[in-house]
Amino acid sequence: MRRNTLFFLFMVLFLALFLGAFGGAQGQVLIDKGQSLNEQPPAVVLDLVARGIELTEGDRLDEAVAALKKAISLAPRYLRAHIEYRNVKGNYLGHLDDLKAEYESLIEKEPDNPVYLMAVYYLSNGSFGRDSLEKVAEIAPEWAWGHYAKALLLLDKEPEGAVGELLQTIEKEPSATEAYYLLISLQETKLNRIDDAIATAEKFAGRAGLRAKGLPALWRLRLKKANQSEEAKERLRHELQKLANVSSDVEILRSIRSAYTELLKDRESARSVEEKIRRIDPEWYPMRGWRFSRITFNESGVPRFIVLANRQLAIYNKVQEAMENPDPQERIRRLEDLLSLGPNPVLKRIIYEDIFRVAVKATDAAATLKYADALRAIDPSDTGVLAKAALVLANRRVDLKKALQYARVAEKATAEFQLAQRPPNTPGDIFEMSFPEQRQREAYAENRAVALHALGRVFYRMGNYKEAGTVLRKAVNAKRSALRLTHLAEALLKLGHMDEAEKLTAEASKQLAETVRRSFVNEPLDDFQLESINSRKYIFSALRGKVVLINFWATWCAPCREELPVLNRLYEKYRERGLEVLAVSTDEERKKVPRFVKEYRLTIPVFYDSGMKDYFNAKTIPTNIFIGREGKVRYRKIGFDEESVRELEAVIIELLK
Repeated sequence: MRRNTLFFLFMVLFLALFLGAFGGAQGQVLIDKGQSLNEQPPAVVLDLVARGIELTEGDRLDEAVAALKKAISLAPRYLRAHIEYRNVKGNYLGHLDDLKAEYESLIEKEPDNPVYLMAVYYLSNGSFGRDSLEKVAEIAPEWAWGHYAKALLLLDKEPEGAVGELLQTIEKEPSATEAYYLLISLQETKLNRIDDAIATAEKFAGRAGLRAKGLPALWRLRLKKANQSEEAKERLRHELQKLANVSSDVEILRSIRSAYTELLKDRESARSVEEKIRRIDPEWYPMRGWRFSRITFNESGVPRFIVLANRQLAIYNKVQEAMENPDPQERIRRLEDLLSLGPNPVLKRIIYEDIFRVAVKATDAAATLKYADALRAIDPSDTGVLAKAALVLANRRVDLKKALQYARVAEKATAEFQLAQRPPNTPGDIFEMSFPEQRQREAYAENRAVALHALGRVFYRMGNYKEAGTVLRKAVNAKRSALRLTHLAEALLKLGHMDEAEKLTAEASKQLAETVRRSFVNEPLDDFQLESINSRKYIFSALRGKVVLINFWATWCAPCREELPVLNRLYEKYRERGLEVLAVSTDEERKKVPRFVKEYRLTIPVFYDSGMKDYFNAKTIPTNIFIGREGKVRYRKIGFDEESVRELEAVIIELLK
């Protein structure tokens, strides 16, 4: 009996020691309700985290990951190390799937570890769930981030309670920038207490190490309280100038630069600060430390989540600038030049897609074919690329063998509906929200119609009118459009089916007219005067009662060269019914214009631009502005492609009624 009792006591002692060792820090959290988590980690950990942030901004991402992983190994309960690690691996490297799997494994091993739960929540776009926040608040209510979790739970229904919890977060974790930002937003917008928001921003800017982050919020709030008055702006300008003169802290100077740019719209002063930053840090550039995320779509309509940061974001901004160029060929050239700057795979695909879309719009067969192949190599499931490329090749009558190959692959791939697969590194909740089943089915219907249209059009160009008619009829049944109806009518005419072709042509015209009418606007115009290259003056008010088409073009613009003869024919056809066409050249070398007019035998009046392009905000050429008989802008048409001919005539007919 005594032996059994001793054995029992021994086992109890063994289990107690085992559970104590196994529970470790997790058990301590449960006992002290997270209070111990507020203890600051050793200085070496703080240095490693600071080093990781610095390396991240310097695009030394692998080194940043190594530093932050070491910090986590030394202080696994230090949330900031986890946040920065998830930031660099998720936002800068884009390894969202790996990151998700890594933390799911940690949480599976320690489901009650509040540090892991908050780390996952922080970069989950809030999708990690209310249950997880409630669990953190229950397990570690005295932890600074436990208070933050409670604030998030109270945010909508009890904003005053959320304020109290955020104040507790800041008191226990003075470097919690997230809590400062959320508290300022809550006080400013939900509670409409601008003075409280300013007080929080002052406290934020007063914290050592946080000043550069707190000052921009403080400056913005002060301007808002002063209703953006000139006096307040002048005070801010004086403060910024004084601080810029004495500071050598790059982070402070970056904040000053942003304030000049965003709050005061003072680019000259911002450039002056940039020069000082570069003297201190020659490696600095404006996008350093910035990141950007967005949802983008492939040619089949499937969304994917992308993140760009640092130099990749700087290149992306150049991509956006290149896309604003009015000349499609110049746009393609500039985008191709950016490929030499070393975009990562994510950004390279975006550039390929932009070039492909420009090429398709401009019906540039060579560029379309080149980048269709490039995109196909990246994502073989994107059959929209093949169908659209096949249509361009067919319309241009170029490489019809290749066009047939593309169209057949696209047609086969769209033979039946299948749910799309989530692209790598796109969070599941974002994918499901952006692309629910109903939207997938809508995208499928369009993709199926485009694939059939492409195949039918290729058959038509190859002279196989019977197959063309059969396939184009399927395309129309899949999704009717004016262009598909027109192309089916053309095939039926070749087959001698005159009556059906006539009906389809009438339906196409009716559908196009309805589409045009839905896009009509009614914008007033001031009077203006133009002088033609032949010195003939046109006063806009004198044209009242006519339908006026103002076309902005240039001799170097390939689509313009295709469009102008079309406009000339439309002018000759409808001028007796009240159409006036004014072709405004945007050429800088004006001497080329008269030669062009003579070469193309244009009878429409041609003018040099004298500010009209800016007045009508015609950033892209060709652009057509349609003005109705009552003297108001009714329609805008940008660009020119195969569909444009019918669209232009449809607009003219509607406005002449």
